[in-house]
Amino acid sequence: MQFVGLPSTAVYVVALVAWAACALATLYPRAEDLLAWKVFGLRPPNALESQQLGPAWFVVCAAAGVDPNRYRV
Repeated sequence: MQFVGLPSTAVYVVALVAWAACALATLYPRAEDLLAWKVFGLRPPNALESQQLGPAWFVVCAAAGVDPNRYRV
């Protein structure tokens, strides 16, 4: 932000607060889904993709010692 040369401290603070709010919003699952869909064009896997990813997903979760139903692909 220093390279941009913001005109006042107030604009700097507003930009910093907006950046922090965006960072915190990604921790909320719905906001994360919306961001992934709009910005990155991600989508849930279709039936064929789910069949192909399922076995690997369960192996990875078993190796990590986590519940595979807690996370999503």
